[in-house]
Amino acid sequence: MGTPFPGMDPYLERRGLWEQTHLWIVVMAQDVLNAQITPKYRAAIAQRTYTAITELPIPEEITERYLEIREVSTDRVITVIELLSPSNKLSREGRDEYEPMLPLNRLLHELYDRARYDLVIHYDRPAEPPVNELDAAWVQSIIKP
Repeated sequence: MGTPFPGMDPYLERRGLWEQTHLWIVVMAQDVLNAQITPKYRAAIAQRTYTAITELPIPEEITERYLEIREVSTDRVITVIELLSPSNKLSREGRDEYEPMLPLNRLLHELYDRARYDLVIHYDRPAEPPVNELDAAWVQSIIKP
């Protein structure tokens, strides 16, 4: 059973689940990109770890994974691709000029099935983190048509 949402599923942003979702997207994006940029370049998964103070004054170790596009002959980093939270959206204007294209919507739907999120997401409960009132109405229209 797939996600009922046509794009990003707000229930995937739940703490503990988002970290897994993000890693899946990075791995799947690496697959898609490598099929388009080899043999001259390759997409490699990289990570950085840092300590952050969250809601409680207890330090939390954060690990962020991202992609590096590397030139195969020199192993030099050509560019870095970070997949941010769905709340960090940019306008579509100008993005069509860049190659290669990454089908994020398709990847999100594939990972929902591959990671078996249908077993851990409960659409009868509010989304975590909470969505604003307008988005909450949209969510309800999707899950309770």
